[in-house]
Amino acid sequence: MTSPALRLRLARFCFGGYAGFLFALTHWPHLRISSPIERPDLYIHLTAFCIWTCCAVIAGPFGPPLSARNLKRVALLAAVYAPFDEFSQGIPGVGRTVGLDDLAANSLGIVLALSICLILRKWRGVVE
Repeated sequence: MTSPALRLRLARFCFGGYAGFLFALTHWPHLRISSPIERPDLYIHLTAFCIWTCCAVIAGPFGPPLSARNLKRVALLAAVYAPFDEFSQGIPGVGRTVGLDDLAANSLGIVLALSICLILRKWRGVVE
């Protein structure tokens, strides 16, 4: 059995690692994905930002993971980070494309993750 403090540190470590990994991949110079699926990058954006948001919520940077305060502030953090991540890909030399469709997929992933968290919050009967 692990203590709550240890689980929280582990969750924060995992979020930091995943966030760094995602930033590296989204800024990897001239990265191209070949797939039989048309626009696989949109599915990847949605999934990656859904995971990013879930990891951020679990890490509880603003309080207990399913608290209203944590969910609201993680939503704000994600709403700021997603466009930063997308538009910073346009830095010369990175060789990535900046697209509003990618940003929309990021946003949809964030909304999906927060919706799941709100359902879990209700299901677990979290009251503040």
